[in-house]
Amino acid sequence: MKYLLLTLLLLQGCVTTPDNEPLEPIGVDVSQIHDAMRSWEEHELTKEGYLKDILGDCDGALWQGQWCAATGCDLTKGYEGEPGRFYRRATAEKCWHKGEENGSKTTWSRDMFVCGLLPWALLTKDLPALDRHARYGWSKNWVMGEPPLFDNLKENSRLYYTPSIRALLYKSIKHLGGYEYPGTAWDWIVSNFKNLDMSEGLEDYQAHLQVCKIWGKSVLDGGISDLMKERVKTHHKRVPSDPFYAFMYGKFYGDWGQAAKACTAKVPFSGDYVRCGKSTTACAYAHSVFSCNLLLKEHEG
Repeated sequence: MKYLLLTLLLLQGCVTTPDNEPLEPIGVDVSQIHDAMRSWEEHELTKEGYLKDILGDCDGALWQGQWCAATGCDLTKGYEGEPGRFYRRATAEKCWHKGEENGSKTTWSRDMFVCGLLPWALLTKDLPALDRHARYGWSKNWVMGEPPLFDNLKENSRLYYTPSIRALLYKSIKHLGGYEYPGTAWDWIVSNFKNLDMSEGLEDYQAHLQVCKIWGKSVLDGGISDLMKERVKTHHKRVPSDPFYAFMYGKFYGDWGQAAKACTAKVPFSGDYVRCGKSTTACAYAHSVFSCNLLLKEHEG
């Protein structure tokens, strides 16, 4: 909790957007959000500031990435191997090794990037980590781990960074002031396929992944498309108690009521998709801290 307290500052004064237009009121005194979050069950931290219960999970990089995005811990210390290559979990025992599954069919995946590594890097402004990741991708033809892609194309394709994911990575590097990767092809992809991956009717884990992409694009583009807004609204109405969906709904529709309610709840949100084996409570804690920290940052004066 000591890392959390460093980031969750008491907010005072007039609340404004970056262009100085007042935000809609959050609906509660933000001190109530701080008080609620401090009352949530604490989880043991490692010396790096990681949530200890998540270290061995094969979706750990996602939830640990969200935790570190809120608290400032360095995801690279435990989850990066050779420069630019990231792993699903921080333990020496990999999730897939030498032809054997050990909790997952792959050592990495696109969802680990979109919902974990990317939010962490953008919010902590770790440009070097993203740059190393892009260089690793280049060197491996964008197959970002093991097993070999063509051993089982259907299962292992989650390792492969599609053009839209590469565009997201490149734009993130540029956003943080880094090298502008060549160039026009990716700009064309971003501008002409901005609604890519916005399929209708997603639920559970895939819905969360979709909203993570929308969040990332909102940070990089300063806004989202009408279709993305519709997807945010759909997911929020489907799971109104989810603090991440509620934050996104408040951000783009101006109604912060459900976000404030979720972030002043007695316990963190725990939806079907917020799971990591026996450590699901730690994942729920990480996800709620991440989401409520976004809410606080949005409203800081």
